[in-house]
Amino acid sequence: MRALFKWYANQMFYKKQALKTLAIIVCISFFAPVICNETPLILKTELGCSSPLFSKWFYGTLPQNCSSVYVNNTWQYQHAIFVLLPPIPYSANFYDYNNAPFISPFQKQSDGLNNTELSWRYRHWLGTGKKGEDVLACCIYGLANSIFISGAATLLAALIAFVLGITSGFFGNNYFKLSWLHYLGLVGGFLSGYYFMVLLFPLWFDFNNLIFAGAFIAIWLIVFLVFSQLAKRFSVSGSLNFPYARIIHFFVNIFSAIPALILIVVVIAWLKPTVTTLIILLAITGWPTLMRIAYIETKQIMTKPYMLTATAMGYSADYIIRKEILPNFSNAFATTTIYVFAALLVAESSLTFLGLGTPYPFVTLGSLLGQFNENFEAWWIAVFPTTLLFIVLFCLHTIAKSKTN
Repeated sequence: MRALFKWYANQMFYKKQALKTLAIIVCISFFAPVICNETPLILKTELGCSSPLFSKWFYGTLPQNCSSVYVNNTWQYQHAIFVLLPPIPYSANFYDYNNAPFISPFQKQSDGLNNTELSWRYRHWLGTGKKGEDVLACCIYGLANSIFISGAATLLAALIAFVLGITSGFFGNNYFKLSWLHYLGLVGGFLSGYYFMVLLFPLWFDFNNLIFAGAFIAIWLIVFLVFSQLAKRFSVSGSLNFPYARIIHFFVNIFSAIPALILIVVVIAWLKPTVTTLIILLAITGWPTLMRIAYIETKQIMTKPYMLTATAMGYSADYIIRKEILPNFSNAFATTTIYVFAALLVAESSLTFLGLGTPYPFVTLGSLLGQFNENFEAWWIAVFPTTLLFIVLFCLHTIAKSKTN
């Protein structure tokens, strides 16, 4: 008993430390523009005192007292009375050409004036990249962007999997009964969308791929709803079972069978690589695993005595899902979501490393690691981003493992 208590205490200790570490990293990444930026936080000149950084955020322009300090797109602080810079006086897209390309943390770093060495305040403590980017600033900005992309993709995948998993587990294959008019609406809607969006409208308009897909689905749904209203109007009763769960699992098997990397490469070659496209593609590769967990959880809850009682008493499906299924979901779905987030974080970094991710100048950990391909001697380009990514993944794994235990 004492050994079991000691093991549980160790698990909780590791979980708390992982949560603290992850919270600190996320907070630093969230406030990256304030921590890493060449624009002053506070600037005092003869014309007054202002905050150029926040003015640039909220108003899109610099204050009037910056006219004598910000000349030719560079800051000249010798004309200022007082300047308060962020802790790291460089942003991810600031290029220090005097220390480019690939200056290590231990090499001499020049300030461009009489070849004198940079002071400790302006030194690149983790070295520079190809164009003189500060590696420390790129790591902080890159982690923030990587967490944003993989986090948004995980939320989208979890939402899709949650809805489809619960509904397929609850309704099954025999809940919905459709008439021949409903099936005619499904087939007719698909053929109508194909005719208008593939054969007719491209002759008149040049559609974006996402608009094309949305319009195709909209036409399909409109035709189906029209036939549904006809079936309701003429009292055509449904006699054929609609295999809802079987169709959902069919698509799950298809997306699970296709290698995620090949799918993303093919789609990115067809579409223009953007942040939105990458989020959608990562979500498509992550939702099948979560959907299976949600489906299994729903099926297990459906066998409970209180679920049988609620069904026998004639409660609506909406009431049973909200009041009986959702509150009794276990930690399995949340734990799997953490693992999926970690996997998508690695996938996003890998794709950007291969040049298939977010376009320039959007900085991520993968784009920073991609510079290592151009100079294998620049070890700091590979070591520091990889170490930061390892720490985040280790914390996520520790948290997920403690929830499983």
